[in-house]
Amino acid sequence: MTGRLALLFLPLLVAGCVAPKAPPPVVTHAAPKPPPPAPVARPAPPPAAAEDWRDVALTPGTWRYTLGKDGSIAAFGADPGAPLFVIQCAVAGREVILYRPGVTMAAAATLTTSFGTQPVATGAVMGGVGWRMAARDPALDRIAFSRGRFMVEGIGPRLVLPAWAEVARVIEDCRG
Repeated sequence: MTGRLALLFLPLLVAGCVAPKAPPPVVTHAAPKPPPPAPVARPAPPPAAAEDWRDVALTPGTWRYTLGKDGSIAAFGADPGAPLFVIQCAVAGREVILYRPGVTMAAAATLTTSFGTQPVATGAVMGGVGWRMAARDPALDRIAFSRGRFMVEGIGPRLVLPAWAEVARVIEDCRG
């Protein structure tokens, strides 16, 4: 039985004599790192939306109504002695004069109301720069009935003016 037993253990003895597998080769330098990913080109941000003039803060100041020698006057500003904008009735010619006192450089102006925008040709008037309109000009109604404000650009800094009763009163005074 020992012979048979020896035959049973013989394969185990032979397997034990087999040389071990060689270890995997050792890498002495690391493989090159893959290049960093290319930066993703992001689209440029959209241009900022144009500011809606109806959202711009009103120019600081208040309207003051007075009677002048030739008709009524609505003057706007924080300082009564130095108005920023004047609407004046010239009764004799049935004209309404809109101007910026103290401004000396005439330029094309833009009048914006809630009814739209219109260019106005300006010139020297009343010691400033402005324009004249017939008392019955529909643009004056657009100013008076604009939704709370109107804007004048092009002669001096932009003015966003409240459409208060003083403005309508001067227009109505001029229409007589």
